Amino acid sequence: DAHAQGSAARHAAMRAVHQPPWAASSDPLALSTSTAPPWATRSMTACAASSRPLPRFRQVAQRCAAMAASSAYLHWYRRFGMEDAELWEALEKLEQHTAAAEEFFFVS
Repeated sequence: DAHAQGSAARHAAMRAVHQPPWAASSDPLALSTSTAPPWATRSMTACAASSRPLPRFRQVAQRCAAMAASSAYLHWYRRFGMEDAELWEALEKLEQHTAAAEEFFFVS
């Protein structure tokens, strides 16, 4: 029936419009960002109901550590006032949180 198909299409379009940006992605690690004032402290929060995003976190952590070890882009962090030790501390915390999540989800 054409009326039912049109109605179903309208409902699907409305769901897509009202869906938060992170819910529309099939990627297990979809990030939603917002701008913050320059004086604001930055942080990242990750919520997961499964272990699906963990390989991506592991991949990001390893790539960031390799880039930092080769001094890639460090001048940008320094330019905005970040010390090298702060970057390494952030990478260490990312590693710790990833390992804790892997332990929680029994991922080896």
